[in-house]
Amino acid sequence: MATEAEELAALDKALTSLGFTDDSKLERVLHVLMPRVIDQMASRHASTKQKVMGILSHVNKRLKAQPCMKLPLTDLTALYVNLERPPMVRNFALVYVEQAFERATPEDRAAQITVLLHGVAARTAQHREMILRMAVVGLAVHEKHIAAAVDTMAFMLDPADRGAFVFHCLEFLMYQPNTAGYAPVVAQSGPTSPLIAANASNVAVAAELAAISATAAAIAANPGNHAERLAGFFAAATANAAVGSVPPTVGAGGAAPARPAAPPGLSPASVARILGPGGAVPATKDLAARKLALLEFFHRASDTTCPPAELVLHYLVAACDADHEVSKRGEELLKRRCTWETNRPLVDLEDAALVGRLYRLFLGGAETVPEASRALPASPALKLRLVSLLCRSASAANAFPSTVQCIFTCLYGAGTTTRLKAAGMELAVWVLRHATDAQLKQASPLLLRGMLQLLDGKTAEGGMAGDGGVAAGGDEESPAAAASTGASNFTAGTVTLRGFCYQALGQLAVRQPALVTGTPDIATRVFSALTSEPEGCRASVQGAARSLALAYGGCGGGVAMAIEGLLLSSIEGTAAAQEGARGGQPGVQRGALAAAGGGAVGAHFIPFNHVPARYLCIVAAGDAKPDVREEGRAGLRPPEDDDDVVKKRKGAFATTTAKAGDEGKGEGEV
Repeated sequence: MATEAEELAALDKALTSLGFTDDSKLERVLHVLMPRVIDQMASRHASTKQKVMGILSHVNKRLKAQPCMKLPLTDLTALYVNLERPPMVRNFALVYVEQAFERATPEDRAAQITVLLHGVAARTAQHREMILRMAVVGLAVHEKHIAAAVDTMAFMLDPADRGAFVFHCLEFLMYQPNTAGYAPVVAQSGPTSPLIAANASNVAVAAELAAISATAAAIAANPGNHAERLAGFFAAATANAAVGSVPPTVGAGGAAPARPAAPPGLSPASVARILGPGGAVPATKDLAARKLALLEFFHRASDTTCPPAELVLHYLVAACDADHEVSKRGEELLKRRCTWETNRPLVDLEDAALVGRLYRLFLGGAETVPEASRALPASPALKLRLVSLLCRSASAANAFPSTVQCIFTCLYGAGTTTRLKAAGMELAVWVLRHATDAQLKQASPLLLRGMLQLLDGKTAEGGMAGDGGVAAGGDEESPAAAASTGASNFTAGTVTLRGFCYQALGQLAVRQPALVTGTPDIATRVFSALTSEPEGCRASVQGAARSLALAYGGCGGGVAMAIEGLLLSSIEGTAAAQEGARGGQPGVQRGALAAAGGGAVGAHFIPFNHVPARYLCIVAAGDAKPDVREEGRAGLRPPEDDDDVVKKRKGAFATTTAKAGDEGKGEGEV
């Protein structure tokens, strides 16, 4: 082992040699000198380390004036990955590896980054971030610059190393510096208009949704009945939406809210990991090119090396990218590599781990996570994609309370749209169909309140319904006003949204009938909707009416009397309208007849010997419309499972046959 004097003498000689070396010859000298000088940081003498720092400082000054000068990337990489060297040596080696990486050719970068990525999952957080940033630069290049096949790279064969790299690539694909993720609130110098207040209410609701998210952790830890707590949060959220309060992000002076520090789906810490210490935002063209190259890199990996379940989120995010080429390529790879609708799907949507990743990407980080590391919710376009996947998974329907959070975010979250609301209601219908009874018992009260709130207080495009049935600040008519005038200003998205609401009501009546049969209010609402809702969603309303007929079966007392009165008023009101100029509403008659005993559905609600119900069917049997007439006749045919009626019919038939036989016998004898 060299003495302190010998080490200092060798370093002095190296520094002198550097001082007398011209810039034209400096690169060759550094290739030999730098790894040896950095390795001297392993010395136990403080004076030696101080001398090494002086030499490195001199090198840094020379390199600053020579930005194109190459450094010994291969030797520095070998020094860093040598686990026998002390941490101090490896730390300095990685610093200069990063400098050498920026100056190297694409081929050298691709060759050395695979060495650095081997074992990256076990590195310290700071080293791991540096290596993963270099990995995006080194591997997000054209295929011709990468000599090794993806399936032969050591880090891709190790699950932990591959997981760290894949996760960083997902964050890189989500990074879009020009995306704010929400509609900016326009600053107002005077009083806030009703339209601005209605639109701004969605931002206010976000605070309450954050409270719901905070409760999710407690629910996961203690899976008891938290429906009452979540109901309180939902009531506050919908109350703020109805009031249309100004969001807290708007200051007293009317200043516009500050732009979020991170794009949708990312946290400020994620952005720092992507951009590095300098924080330089890449050019839009360069960012799109690297994203495309990353997609091609994963495309070259086989399903055995990188399972499709690990890349489905990458392709979903890419399909929603702002760049057309990235979006197109992501869509192609999503259909080609991540199919789930075939007999042998490549992605299992029932996997609980995958469902959890989908919900986390949709909802963002939990409130228990520090703000710097808390990911924002996904963008509206990505949310639509995620909901479409969740609506294909029975496991996703049983992920309470994430299901309720996701639905409420679609309906009342900041920056929501009509399409997103319709997607949220589609998810609600899916949950009501496939959730277990235990999960549905906790979620159904909240879902029912959410559906009724949406039908009552919200019309189209987030406008609030006023007392006169017109959206505040808008021209859209209410359902009743639209039906009375014979026209509707509802958009196609709004009609779809309301149709999903009634489908969800029907499913809720089937799965949890006790929620709707306590009072006749839900039935009154549905039968009124048969005339007031737009034509495009009346089929859903009729389906809800049939489901309610089953739910109200066997009810008695005042509820039964109220239902009978509702059916009679529906038939008589429609018949009176039929005699007028408008020609009636056959949908009301069909729904009322179904509940009164028309067909198999109505037979379970009102028995065949119920005289008022048969009267309604007799009236309808003479209707001019074929479908209404058929429903009425179906209600007059005795059901096969009514034993008393069948016995009576058989007895009457036997008596008649016997009499006919006796008469025939007597005539024969004569």
